[in-house]
Amino acid sequence: MCDYTNASYRLGRVVSAHESSTDEKIHASVSQAWKIGERIILKRKNYEAAILDSLRSAGEGDDTVIVEDMKFTEGDRIRSRFAPGLIVDFPQVELGSDFGAITVRTCLTVCSEKRESKLWSRATTHFQDQHFSTDWISKFKESAKRLATHLNNSVSTLYQQEFDEVLGRETEFKVAGNLHLMAVDCLGDSIDEHIREAVENVAWSEEPPQNISSVKLSAAMRDVTQATQFSSATLDRNPNTSEFDVNTDERSALFPFVPKGGGEGIFISHSLADDAFMVGLVASFDGEKTKQSDEERFSEHQHLGRRYPAAAIATSQLATFLGGKF
Repeated sequence: MCDYTNASYRLGRVVSAHESSTDEKIHASVSQAWKIGERIILKRKNYEAAILDSLRSAGEGDDTVIVEDMKFTEGDRIRSRFAPGLIVDFPQVELGSDFGAITVRTCLTVCSEKRESKLWSRATTHFQDQHFSTDWISKFKESAKRLATHLNNSVSTLYQQEFDEVLGRETEFKVAGNLHLMAVDCLGDSIDEHIREAVENVAWSEEPPQNISSVKLSAAMRDVTQATQFSSATLDRNPNTSEFDVNTDERSALFPFVPKGGGEGIFISHSLADDAFMVGLVASFDGEKTKQSDEERFSEHQHLGRRYPAAAIATSQLATFLGGKF
């Protein structure tokens, strides 16, 4: 039996800038990227207002997330870093839900030196002692996708204005691709061991197997995959081995991921036209097998007074890994 305790969804948008008159692809220099970042920080109030407006619009009529009382996380602020491109992290916003707190945040990577710009928006649950159904996972994914889409649209529009001003050119931003990431914390009897075994089997094989031996893990993966509708892959029992094979076409595969700080995860990746999808299960930090105390785990995986679930750590590092390819 697997209990679903938290979830994190991230929507990444890869955009390329093109000269409006010639369609020539344009990249900012490193110094221009810094200037763009400085302009964004100076105009932070405009961006913060646009973020809140986007969330209000996206959350209107939504019965899964509650936007009426949303607020920026106390003590958070817009910040920039270079790793290696210029990354602007906008302040985190706190929302409500029928299970507890949800946070959302948008990040922007400014294109420079032949790299493409990326916008990432994510929604993460911060539930304590809550278990929810696959029906709720499906509703959360749809709500999170809607929030993230509105955020990416809004920030992209403002970012393009800064880009054109600094480069002194009129451009058109084209979407090169979208990255959809979702991870769900899984808690249950030995489920962390089943996930770890599946990760090791796929990660350390010359020809990675496309099957999962654990009945519990296979059932949970099948349920989450169907709930999110991220992949057409199915998990069916192989009558010859009693294991569950991932029945996929050439666009889908099992993908193991071990984030720094723990929380191993097994994902199904799937590509479709200009979209890439990854959905999977990660071992909850609340698992009985963890060797850390509650206080140690809270300290390691907390920020601004909030503890982040394993799902958030996994999607964050997956985003960094995949974003570096563009």
